[in-house]
Amino acid sequence: MSTKVFEKQPTEVLDFFFDFRTWLTSKTDTPASSTSYTVEAQPGVTVQSHNMNTPGVVQVFMAGGTHGQKYKVTCDLDTTGGRKKQAEFQLKLKDS
Repeated sequence: MSTKVFEKQPTEVLDFFFDFRTWLTSKTDTPASSTSYTVEAQPGVTVQSHNMNTPGVVQVFMAGGTHGQKYKVTCDLDTTGGRKKQAEFQLKLKDS
């Protein structure tokens, strides 16, 4: 499975989504709670905020970074069934 790559400019603050709903449905499982997840990013880019307003969908606001660099952003989700699912994407910084 290939990792998704998203682009943003260094001065932008943009939101990105981790959508676990299809996976959760396939397992007949649900998030343990609206805070049963963690989000981490490689040094150099900032996770400004995050939330799970829709069950199974984690919204992440990203800021900063250096032009030409790529950063891995990871989300771990805990479920009521005792599962832990990890998803990630690459954030590519690019000045237009």
